[in-house]
Amino acid sequence: LETRVCGKPRDSGPSGDSGRSPDRSSRHLRESDAVRPSSEKEKQRLKGKDSYGHKKLRCEEYLARKSGKYNFASTSLRLCDVIGPYDNTDRFWSSYLWFKYAGDQPVRSDGELQTRLSLTSSQDAVSAIIRVLQNVSGPGIDSKESRDSYRSRLKSYNVAMKETPSLLEFLRMIASHAKQPRPRKAEDSKEMEEEKNRDGKTDPSPQSYNIDVPMVKSKDEGGIPYPYFPSVTRGPVSVQSIVKALKWEPPMTLAEAVKKACEFFEMAETDFPEEAAEAVKNLPRRVRSMVKSRMRPAFS
Repeated sequence: LETRVCGKPRDSGPSGDSGRSPDRSSRHLRESDAVRPSSEKEKQRLKGKDSYGHKKLRCEEYLARKSGKYNFASTSLRLCDVIGPYDNTDRFWSSYLWFKYAGDQPVRSDGELQTRLSLTSSQDAVSAIIRVLQNVSGPGIDSKESRDSYRSRLKSYNVAMKETPSLLEFLRMIASHAKQPRPRKAEDSKEMEEEKNRDGKTDPSPQSYNIDVPMVKSKDEGGIPYPYFPSVTRGPVSVQSIVKALKWEPPMTLAEAVKKACEFFEMAETDFPEEAAEAVKNLPRRVRSMVKSRMRPAFS
């Protein structure tokens, strides 16, 4: 849930995972921070900045109203930027294609590269949903005290991996997989050799473009703004609530999640060509033209 639709994080009490003061660089957001400002004007301003987060919070508010009326329980899972198999936002896939085929096109150096992220593995999201369902029939839900308690009927949990890398660290993790050599089919090698014999040269393997990826340069040096992560702006979240209440720990480390995502989208380039074309379409123009020209010899 993007807390741009809410007021500033509360600064009383414990400070999330970090235990430090609640400035944006160190304060991990808790579920209780999702409170709208009292000013109607400010509500409308924040709604304009993030209609998606506004609507997600409205869903929780609607469930809260109906829960009291019809006496049912609800649990909301607040996912961060999702990465992994079958993620259809194209944010990760487009990043992967950029660094695989156009690693010589630099990312613009700015303060955003030091932004710390919370990320959710798509497979961890499934695991958290299963854990919630397993907990529905637990003794805490069935007890009279629980049924009578308003708070016990309404739960919201942040779901994310515990690591909170900087954006640059995260991009380097993606790039480290994008530039690993991958086996080519025998017929591909034969075609490239025939092409070389025809004109005396051939386009190099896509991996040869990946030199110290991602390259980082200033705007004046040709750095290209990176448009994908993070899609939210309030910084990392705390997952202590779901760990404590449901005994759920994120099954995957960030390194494992990035590796699985890269493996999936490597496969998806050939298995889902229409979706791959969409991921290419979402790239910045200069990067897109480079990726399109370099994908052809690799997949023709």
